[in-house]
Amino acid sequence: MTTSNNTVVILGFARQGKALARHFAGRGLSVVVSDLRSPEALAADMAELAAWPIRYVLGEHPLSLLDDCDLLCLSGGVSADLPLVVEAQRREIGIAMALGSSRRQLALRPLLVGLQISLLGALLGMGVGVLVIRALRPVYLTSLPMPVWHMGFQWGVFARGAVLGFVLPLLATAWPVVRAVRMNPVDAITTVHRTTRGGLSRLLRHLPWPRRAFRRIAFPSSRTWPAPTNGPIWSSVVPAR
Repeated sequence: MTTSNNTVVILGFARQGKALARHFAGRGLSVVVSDLRSPEALAADMAELAAWPIRYVLGEHPLSLLDDCDLLCLSGGVSADLPLVVEAQRREIGIAMALGSSRRQLALRPLLVGLQISLLGALLGMGVGVLVIRALRPVYLTSLPMPVWHMGFQWGVFARGAVLGFVLPLLATAWPVVRAVRMNPVDAITTVHRTTRGGLSRLLRHLPWPRRAFRRIAFPSSRTWPAPTNGPIWSSVVPAR
């Protein structure tokens, strides 16, 4: 349920994005529209909604949009794997766990989506493969002057490929979901960076990093940044001994 104090963030300012912005702004909600295009490219679209107090963040999707966000809406064509969307889902999982939702309930929805994508992808891939082979068969039989071996359709090969195409996307969905629901609710809700404790992080801690090399890196000088002329803007550092 949304009230006049809620903030709605809309990613993408295409046809669906404009319709969402018009709908929520007409109901008195605070609306923020973010799009990767420039203000010049969206000037005509912004003029259509000039009657409503809509705030625009153009050229990027900063994570700061989630600070006061109560509802995140994706316009058609906006990818669901954007860093902003992934961060919103991470915080949503943390809030849901803090409110008492079980990990099984939280994992069910993304797993069902992954299952649907895997199943449809495997079936469509297998169907398209069969159609392509049937369409190319007359071409091979009539245009290639080579001996022809009549053999049955290799359903086993297609079945193994379909199983592989079904399992891999499902595993790619299940792995991050399992890691997300195992996270501490405080770590999932927080907006600051926390050091990773599991996974490959334990192995990376034992790798020998060239620490002395970092002392040779030139860092921007606060006295010369931004540089008033075309001269050098990098300050020198003392080389490592």
